[in-house]
Amino acid sequence: MMNDKSALNGSGTNDFQTLLNELKNILLEKGFCDPNKKYISLFDLTDELDSEQYLWLRNEIIFKNILNQICIVKSNTNLDGEQEIIKEAEERSSINLPSPDTSLDDVYFNNKFDKLILRIRNGNDSKNFGVITENKLSDIINLTRSALSGLPGIGKKYVDLWVELKTLYDKKHNIQTLNPLVEDVPEHEVDFDGMTINFSALSDIEKKNLEKLYRLKESEDILEVINFNSLEFERAEGIGKKFINTIFGLKERLQVEIGKISKGTVDYKNMESELILSTKFRRFSVEQVGTIFLEDIDSFLDSIDEDEQEIFQYRWGFVELELTLEEIGEKHGVTRERIRQKEAKINSELFRHMRLTQENIWLNLQDNINLKLPQAMKDLSDCFDKKKFL
Repeated sequence: MMNDKSALNGSGTNDFQTLLNELKNILLEKGFCDPNKKYISLFDLTDELDSEQYLWLRNEIIFKNILNQICIVKSNTNLDGEQEIIKEAEERSSINLPSPDTSLDDVYFNNKFDKLILRIRNGNDSKNFGVITENKLSDIINLTRSALSGLPGIGKKYVDLWVELKTLYDKKHNIQTLNPLVEDVPEHEVDFDGMTINFSALSDIEKKNLEKLYRLKESEDILEVINFNSLEFERAEGIGKKFINTIFGLKERLQVEIGKISKGTVDYKNMESELILSTKFRRFSVEQVGTIFLEDIDSFLDSIDEDEQEIFQYRWGFVELELTLEEIGEKHGVTRERIRQKEAKINSELFRHMRLTQENIWLNLQDNINLKLPQAMKDLSDCFDKKKFL
């Protein structure tokens, strides 16, 4: 009798082993597998491929020949073997699935999904990521790949397990089907030239890896994410799976948002999108500009640590008296130069968080730059040390 695993190993089939060795050599040549690692089965060779690599492999003739060999092997199994496989499939399909509204404290699968849920809960609680909002099973089922991948302790194995769990619920509870990781974007319907990614809507790991992508591509065009292809970075120094998975997750989020924009349900030009901003000029009143500024500053301060908040507030005179670099250095027990370095980093991150470009700000305020401006932006100006704002 030969089961699924022995079929994947190619037991008893010289032709299969020959094809497997050929595939291994191709993957080694492409840099898709480790030359120092021992691969004895098709599963071993394909287990660590990412989505882009697998899509490439799927179209290769040798891969199709290997799959054909597996089908031949399985068709020659005896009746007992077939019944065993059918029995295993029936057991998988008969898993008792709790309602999505079940409290996570009461969820129990008695299988590998329990470990998945525990890992997600621990990752969420470790730094208060906020991906679990109602403590219900639906919080986990309705996660996005990017949110899941951003949790500590969550790698490819757990992402794949989550996809398996979500697929089961798609079928049993009629939950919206999981979108594929890579799908076509309706470029003809959307003006990408006027779009940019809103950094304030990103997690820390997304910000870090998006900055890295921009540096590698020497471009900050939103299409660098939308057209991201992992094959381009497979042999790049310093590029790991975390980077690739994070950018893929962000790509997926962008695709969802762009779908809403193309359908007209979200107007990103009117700041209705949290993830995508418009770089093109739009007229705002002085009061509106002040409100946008204040919201963006509050959001930015929430995203940085307490030391950075203090440096920002003292240097900008924001709800604190403005202090010199030396004075802040004395408070923090570091040199003036160290405070200057931190200030430069903070200001760079602040500009990333602003929803209005510097050009947009200038065009909206250029006719109102006078002594009446603080009064027109009263809520904003009241937060600043008056000598700084004036």
